[in-house]
Amino acid sequence: MAERRASVFEVEHEIDAETIRKAQRAVASRSRDALECKDLLSILGILHITPARE
Repeated sequence: MAERRASVFEVEHEIDAETIRKAQRAVASRSRDALECKDLLSILGILHITPARE
C-alpha cells in the first residue's frame, strides 16, 4: 500500500484550524463543481484535514 504523504498544512503546524477552514471554504465557493473542488483541495493538501475545534 502506498504511504500517504503529509500535506504542507500537516507539516507546518503554524497554520491554525481557522485558516484551514477558510481555505477550504474559499476553494469550495469558487469551484465549478464538486470534482473540481475535490481536486483543488487535494492539490493544496487540505482535502482530508478536519480542523480541530479550539
